[in-house]
Amino acid sequence: MPAAAAIELVHNFSLIHDDIEDRDRTRHHRPTLWVVWGEPVAIVAGNSLLSVADLTVHRLRAAGAGEDTAVAAGHILTERYLSMMEGQYLDIAYEGRTDVTVDEYLSMIERKTGALIEGAVELGAFVGSGGAGGVVDGLRAVGRDLGRIFQIRDDVLGIWGGPALGKPVGADIVRKKNSLPVGHVFEHARDTARRELHRIYAGEKIEAAHVAAGLAADAEPTEEQVTEAARELLKNAAAPLASNPALRNQILEMRQRYEQTIDHVSQDIVLEAAFSEEAREKAKELVASFEQFISDNKDEITALQVLYSRPYRERLRFADFKALADAIGAPPRSWTPDMLWRAYEALDKSKVRGSGGHILTDIVSLVRFALHQEDELAPVPGQVEARFQNWLAQQQAAGRTFTDEQRWWLENIRDHIAASFSIEVGDLELAPFAARGGPGKAHQLFGDDLATVLNELNEVLVA
Repeated sequence: MPAAAAIELVHNFSLIHDDIEDRDRTRHHRPTLWVVWGEPVAIVAGNSLLSVADLTVHRLRAAGAGEDTAVAAGHILTERYLSMMEGQYLDIAYEGRTDVTVDEYLSMIERKTGALIEGAVELGAFVGSGGAGGVVDGLRAVGRDLGRIFQIRDDVLGIWGGPALGKPVGADIVRKKNSLPVGHVFEHARDTARRELHRIYAGEKIEAAHVAAGLAADAEPTEEQVTEAARELLKNAAAPLASNPALRNQILEMRQRYEQTIDHVSQDIVLEAAFSEEAREKAKELVASFEQFISDNKDEITALQVLYSRPYRERLRFADFKALADAIGAPPRSWTPDMLWRAYEALDKSKVRGSGGHILTDIVSLVRFALHQEDELAPVPGQVEARFQNWLAQQQAAGRTFTDEQRWWLENIRDHIAASFSIEVGDLELAPFAARGGPGKAHQLFGDDLATVLNELNEVLVA
């Protein structure tokens, strides 16, 4: 589920940015995001979805996948959306050109659309098969070809679509996009059709050639005249930069300041891996500030009130630690669980177990560790998993067994608790439970014991 959700988030990121780049005001008969909220908000929203996608794929660890599998899945996702961005750039760069070949077009759509569908199929195959090479490679190729087919069909609709299909007739021609039908015309059509399409795509250049050569309105400029006119248009476009040496020097200075040379040949040897003294001092200050914040707000923030009381007076709810996370993340602190986790690691790595701070519930581990209620700082999913296995062992010892289908429900209830710190019957209407029949199916499988099971897991897993 985390891998599938990550792909869907990347897809929606691409749609938001694509609408901005293509100036599309509607998508499926509804206003696009940039039309409703403006370009700046839409750009930030799209970028945020991409960041959430990166975080989501790493939740594979909480879903039971190994560390290596989660890291490799993240690598696959990043590679595919970078390829998608490259294809989108080429699509924009090809607009208005009349020399894009069919082969160049196919290479472009393999990145623009093929990469995303390839990534969706590849991630599913990789996670499902445990990385079996033959399975992953074969399904990856299928996904790539499906992506090509989808884009070719979309390009056909971009020219011969219609309101019922959600695409205005001739929309891609108006935007001078190079699609498969357009490339085919430029390579294979008769001279009359090719000249007519060339006139549409190179209209600005042709008009400039008419003016520069002093041609009559009905005269056809030569290819050399059009090329020369295009060269002049580019020269005029670059004039503000070409005539401003101070600006050019500033650009060069900024490039030298930030440019990095990456050595792909020499092999580095790690002599020492440790935090610098300066990093330790900053970590010490951050930890001290965090622990002082906890002390100052122990009577004000519900989550801290609950965590200070041992035994806990009440169960900690998602809204409680979400409010705590919002409080520590508000200016002037602007702390994140990940930042605090790394600070504790810098001070004493021997007391920090695993890579935590990536999910919201880890803030509870941070507070418990800061209050010295726990000897080690460990991610919540790992703690929940250990308690879950103990609970299963106790059930087995008591003669209580579960079917494979019941185990699926129990394991996903475990994951929900790890992410939200509690579960109720109403939560079974959410994913992934809804796809398996929701509360009704759960009642069918567990009968009258369902409420008891949920209460037990709520008590045991987040003790």
